[in-house]
Amino acid sequence: MKKLFILFVVVFLSACQTLNNVAQTKERNPNCQDVAEVKVFQTLDGYALASVCDYKGEDYCLGMTVRVDEFTEPLYDKKRISAPKGKCIVFTDTYKYETKDESVKTVPVIGFEYEYEATTEDEAIERAVNDLQDIKKSCVMYMGKEYKDMPTEEKEEKCGCIIKESFEATHNKTKLTRKSLEKKCGKVPKNFI
Repeated sequence: MKKLFILFVVVFLSACQTLNNVAQTKERNPNCQDVAEVKVFQTLDGYALASVCDYKGEDYCLGMTVRVDEFTEPLYDKKRISAPKGKCIVFTDTYKYETKDESVKTVPVIGFEYEYEATTEDEAIERAVNDLQDIKKSCVMYMGKEYKDMPTEEKEEKCGCIIKESFEATHNKTKLTRKSLEKKCGKVPKNFI
């Protein structure tokens, strides 16, 4: 009985170590940046310039300047932005602008990607659904700027159509043009295609 108990403990500890090793071998997305959050210092039309903060909640963010595009919520001065749960901040592009003293600056544009690959099919499906919901929110927000008098329900319906047609074009490997999209969904926001 004592040997059986010792064998059980050894097997249990081995299993725990194996699970621990599996969890540690999960590779982090190589595009993830070591950025805790950013703090907006200048809001412009549809985007903002922000400073990188080394730590969340830091009073003074003195890191590099980045461009933040409006995703699913409005931007305003001093707003703090960090990656949603399970995602990380990535640099998606660069942006050039001219400062007040007429010098040209190039800064990274930030976005969000999943920090780790999905481990199950259900998780991958859940992520895809969440991403589509974020795209729809972003579309509705853009529609709100261009079509202020349009009721929210109509904006949501139009955005649902845009997403559906975009998905079908991708799935069918066909080219989606503004003209073909507007034929099916009506007028499309400027920044959407």
